[in-house]
Amino acid sequence: MFDPLKIHSKNFLPEVVLDKDKGIFIIKGKSIPEDSSEFYSPVFKWFEVYFENPNPETVFFLQLDYYNSSSARAIANLIKLFDDKFNLGVNVKVIWSYNPDDEAMKENGEDFSLLFSLPIEINPY
Repeated sequence: MFDPLKIHSKNFLPEVVLDKDKGIFIIKGKSIPEDSSEFYSPVFKWFEVYFENPNPETVFFLQLDYYNSSSARAIANLIKLFDDKFNLGVNVKVIWSYNPDDEAMKENGEDFSLLFSLPIEINPY
């Protein structure tokens, strides 16, 4: 049994749901933590264990309304982790969901998609 990681959204922290058994992998909301490395550390640790025995397909959803620069670094590092696994043959992709009225967030997703070789779908929600 692999325990899910659930962090409830509060005070500019995003909601995180990582559940191997249900195949749910999502971060959504606003990501403006005072210390991004502290906030995202459990997420990285969870995925390190998860990728020892991943599901046949891993679809990771990022649905962020806003994030600060330190969160951008954490998100880039997370996508890099997925990209590394993808390049080793793991079936993983990212879906970047954005508010259709937020052109900047769409462009941020497009920028990330240019940096990595794994599939990043960019879709309005």
